[in-house]
Amino acid sequence: MNFYDGDLNTFVGIVIMMEYSPSDIADRYTIVKLKINRLKDKSFRDEYLVLNKEIEKLISAGMLKKAQIARLYRVNSKIWDLEAHIGNYSKGNKNFKKIAILALQVRKWNTVRTNIKSEIVSETKMGFRESKKFYFTG
Repeated sequence: MNFYDGDLNTFVGIVIMMEYSPSDIADRYTIVKLKINRLKDKSFRDEYLVLNKEIEKLISAGMLKKAQIARLYRVNSKIWDLEAHIGNYSKGNKNFKKIAILALQVRKWNTVRTNIKSEIVSETKMGFRESKKFYFTG
């Protein structure tokens, strides 16, 4: 068995198993679904199938609502679109004012995403409540 010695190049042979909260499963599910739908990347298919099965179990058990999944999907989709716009502006004319405006919108939508995940944590009493704090220096 190998152990981590501080050098990332030798960090092999260790598998860390963790359970995920319903909010994290829902969030990951929507992101993987976006990757499949938008990138047409079938390499995420196995992960999607596993997550989809877990989502169905959580919905059947009353621990998740389809509406929460739909809201997370819409929010993650919006974040995806904004990040794509930032990438496009970063490549071309470097319109820093537009990039800054888009980055602030990503921050806003990430707060909405965090609130949805926190709602799930609050309802299920499973996982950790996320909190986004923005610190300013100056």
